[in-house]
Amino acid sequence: VSTQSTGYQRRVREKRAAQLGTEAAAPAIDVNNVQYEKGLVLRVDGLEGTEITREQFKELFEGKGLAWVTFNKGDPKANLRFDKSASEALESVKVDGKFIVAEKELTATLIEGEEEEEYWKESARSKAEFFQRKRKGDAGRGGRSRGGFRSKRGRRD
Repeated sequence: VSTQSTGYQRRVREKRAAQLGTEAAAPAIDVNNVQYEKGLVLRVDGLEGTEITREQFKELFEGKGLAWVTFNKGDPKANLRFDKSASEALESVKVDGKFIVAEKELTATLIEGEEEEEYWKESARSKAEFFQRKRKGDAGRGGRSRGGFRSKRGRRD
């Protein structure tokens, strides 16, 4: 029995170390060396003073390969990331050569060069931070109490 319990205890320690976010748990994302495909991100300007929401962008580009919208209501600009060519998606939703969302004409441009690289770095940075917070917040949580001296289960009142 003692040989089984030591193997079990070792597995539990390893699992716990992974949950606590030690170095062996998950490799860190290198935000300075991000690999990305060019031509997938649109920047939309002219949003200040509008009531446009993220959901309106999602509805407009439904079925056009929209993957992610970086925008909060009230922001002056939005970034829209696509699974395939952003310029093709933009051309497919234009009305008479104009980009219109919620009856408001906006300016949409394909981001390129340093701006595009910075977008992808920021995206990787926020993704890494999200998983880092998630890992720290979930460590050692969950499970069900079996009861104890003062538990309600089995209490005699």
